[in-house]
Amino acid sequence: MGVQTVRCSIQPGLAGLLALLLCLPVAAQEEREPKELGLHTRTTSRLFQVDLSVSGDPDVIRSLQPADFKIKIGIHKLTDFILDRVCEYPEAAIDESTGERVESVPVSRPGSYLFYFDQPHLTQAGRHNSLVQARELIPMLIRDGNQAMIVSNADRLVTLTGFTSDHGELLAALDVLENDPTQLSTWATMESMRMDSIITAMNDIDTVEHAAAVARQHQREDRQITERNFHRLEATLPRLAGLPPPKVVIYFADTLRYNAGELYLGFFSPEVIAVVSTLSNMRTDALTARLGFDRVVQQASANSIRFYPIHAEGLTFEVQRLGLTGLGLSKSGDIPTVTSDRSRMAQDTLASLAVETGGSHFINGPSSRVIADRIRADLNCLLIVSFDPAPYSMDKPHRLLVKLKRKGAKLHSRGQVLFQSESKKLTDRLLAAFTAPGSDDPQISVIESLIPLDYEGGEFKALLQVAVSGVPVPGARWDVGASVVDSHSGVIDASGQMTVSAPGAPVIFEQEMSLSPGPFQIVSVAHEHVTGLVASSEGGTDWPKPDPDHPSMGPIALVQPVEAVFVRDGNVRGQGSLALGDDRPALTDRPTALVGLVCTGKGKNRWDNTRVERRLIGDAAVSFPDLMPESSRDRCIQVRDVIPAYTLVEGSFRYEIELYRDDEKLTGSSRIFNATKPEETGE
Repeated sequence: MGVQTVRCSIQPGLAGLLALLLCLPVAAQEEREPKELGLHTRTTSRLFQVDLSVSGDPDVIRSLQPADFKIKIGIHKLTDFILDRVCEYPEAAIDESTGERVESVPVSRPGSYLFYFDQPHLTQAGRHNSLVQARELIPMLIRDGNQAMIVSNADRLVTLTGFTSDHGELLAALDVLENDPTQLSTWATMESMRMDSIITAMNDIDTVEHAAAVARQHQREDRQITERNFHRLEATLPRLAGLPPPKVVIYFADTLRYNAGELYLGFFSPEVIAVVSTLSNMRTDALTARLGFDRVVQQASANSIRFYPIHAEGLTFEVQRLGLTGLGLSKSGDIPTVTSDRSRMAQDTLASLAVETGGSHFINGPSSRVIADRIRADLNCLLIVSFDPAPYSMDKPHRLLVKLKRKGAKLHSRGQVLFQSESKKLTDRLLAAFTAPGSDDPQISVIESLIPLDYEGGEFKALLQVAVSGVPVPGARWDVGASVVDSHSGVIDASGQMTVSAPGAPVIFEQEMSLSPGPFQIVSVAHEHVTGLVASSEGGTDWPKPDPDHPSMGPIALVQPVEAVFVRDGNVRGQGSLALGDDRPALTDRPTALVGLVCTGKGKNRWDNTRVERRLIGDAAVSFPDLMPESSRDRCIQVRDVIPAYTLVEGSFRYEIELYRDDEKLTGSSRIFNATKPEETGE
C-alpha cells in the first residue's frame, strides 16, 4: 500500500502507545516502513481583517486615515495596519430646486446572511413568529446583490438552501421547514414541566437530597443539549469563512442560555447549596457552562461574522410563583415565594452574543421593518482593518478595543478577535462540510470509535479512531477530522491530511485524548479532494464516572487487526488494529482483542483480595486466567484479552468481566458481539 504524502495537523498524544496494538498478531504480509516524503514547509504571511461599522458625517468618513484610530489587541497597541472602506460615499449633490446640499446614500458591498433556527430553544410561539419574521426579512435584506442561506437545528442539523439571492427559493425553503416534523422540538416548551417536577419533589418528599437529585438531572440534560446546539452552531459558521464581509447570522431563539442548567439552582438558597454536595457540584459545573457560548463567539470573531439574535417569542414577562409549601420552603432554605423571569436570562445571552460579535439584538417583539433598518444601518459602510497576526498567539481570544480620535463619526466593533492556526482552520473546514447539503455521500463511509486506555486525574484516557472507506481512484487526498464534545472539557478537535496512492485504500486517523466522564458527542468528517466526496458521522456515548466509594466498570472495546493507512502523530503504517462498532461483526480468521477498564473505590487497600474474572460465552473454546490486581496502585486497570485467529465461529458471543473480593462479586460488565466469515463482509 503506497503512501505518497502525509501532513498531519494534530497535537501529540500521550507518551505511551496502547499495548494492545503492539501485542496483536498481524497478517502475514510484511509491513512497509514509512518512506521519506521529502516535504518542504513554506511560511507565508496572511493578513487578518477586522470589520468596523462607521456612521456619521460623510465628509469625515471619506477622509478617515489610519492615524485617526487607536486600536488595542489585548494589551498591545496596533500601529501597523491597512485601512479600507467597504463602501463608497459619493460626493454630495446640490438640490436644484432649493440649492441645498444633499448627501448621497453610501453604496456598500453585497453581504451574506445566514438565517439560523435553533429549534430546541424556540417555544411554539417563537417558532411560528420566527418563520413569519424570516419571510418578511428576506425581501427587505436580500437585495442589491446580497445572498442568504437557511439552516435549522433540531434532532439533526439541516441546510434548507445554500447561498442564493433568489427570493422564491428562500421562501420555498421556509415552507419546507415549517412543515418538516423532524424540525420540531418540545425542549423549550417542556421547561415549565421540568421546573414543576422540582417543586413537587420539594413539597412531597422528606429529603432535600431527592429534590437536589431531580434538579441535578435536569441541569445535566439542559447542559448536554445546549452544548450540542452550541457546537452545531459553531460548526456551521466556517461556511461563511471564505466570503468577504459583511457576514451576518440572523439567529432565532427564545430559551438559549450560556449558563445552561443554572436555572435549577434558583430553588435553593446559598446556605442549602453549601451543605448539599449534589447542589455544590451543580454550582461547580455552572462555572464552566459558558464554554460552548465562548466557542461560538470565538468562531465568529475568527471569521468576521456578526450576530443579530432575535428573541422570537416576542414581548413576554413570565412570572413563575414557585408554589412551595412549608415542607418545600424548609428544604429551599426558607426562600419566600419568588419571581423567576426566565426570559430575561435568555435575553441576556442573546444580548451578549450580539455585543461580542459587533451585531445587535432584538427582544420584546420589534417589527421586521425595525430589524431590517437596524441591520442595514450597521452595514451601510464598513471599514476593514488589515494587519499581520503573526505577533499574537494562535487559537486564543484577544480583547479588541477600537477608538476614533476624530469627531463627527461613530464606530461600532466586535469585542474580541481570534487568530486561527492552520490546524484549527482544517478542523473547521471539515466541520463545515458536515453541515453542508449532501454531506453523507453513500459512496464512502466514516466511522468513529474510542478505545479506553486508562482513568487518571478524573479523566478517561482514550484512543480516538476515525475510519474512512477508500475510494477507487489513485492519489486520493483526504482531510479527516473529528470533534469530541463533553459537558466539562468543552470541545477537543483533531484533524489530519494525507494522500494515498493505492486505489481503494481505507484510511484510519488516530489521536489519543483525555475525556471527562459522562455523556459526550463525536462528530467525524472526511473529505476526499480528487472526487469531491464528503462523508460524515455523528454519534454519542456515555462513559460513567467511576464511583469513588464502590468498584465500577468502564467501556469495553472490540478490536481486530486490519490493513489500512494508519496515521498517528505524523507517523504512517500500513497495518494496525481497529475498534469495531456495535453493528460490525468480528472476522473469524483474525485475532480478536477485548479491552476494558476495571475501577475500584478510593482507599489504600482498594485492591486487597480482589481478582478479575473474564469469560467468553458462545461456541468457542476460550478461557482467560484470573487477573490479580493487588499490587496495582492505580484506581483503574486496563484488561486486555486476545482470542487467537480461527477460534471464533459464526454466531453471537458475550464477553463478561467481573470483579470479586474473595467470593463476593463486586461489579461486572459485558459486551455482546457477532462473528462471521470474512467472505460475507466483502473484505
